[in-house]
Amino acid sequence: IDLHAENDHHLHQLDDGIAFFQVSLKEAHEKSNSLTKEVAEYRFEEQASVIRMEELEQILIWLFSLP
Repeated sequence: IDLHAENDHHLHQLDDGIAFFQVSLKEAHEKSNSLTKEVAEYRFEEQASVIRMEELEQILIWLFSLP
C-alpha cells in the first residue's frame, strides 16, 4: 500500500468536504440575509400601516368634531 497516495486521497476528500461545507455556509448566510431583509420590509410595512391607522383615526376624530 502506498501510504503517500492514500494520504493524498484523504486530503483530497477533506478538501472536497471543506469546499462543500463552505458553499453550504455561504448559501445559509445568503438565505439568512434575504430573510432578514424580508423581516425588515415586513416591519416597515407594519409600521406604515400603523401610521396610516393613526392618520385615519385623526381624520375620523376631526370629521366627528365638525359641527
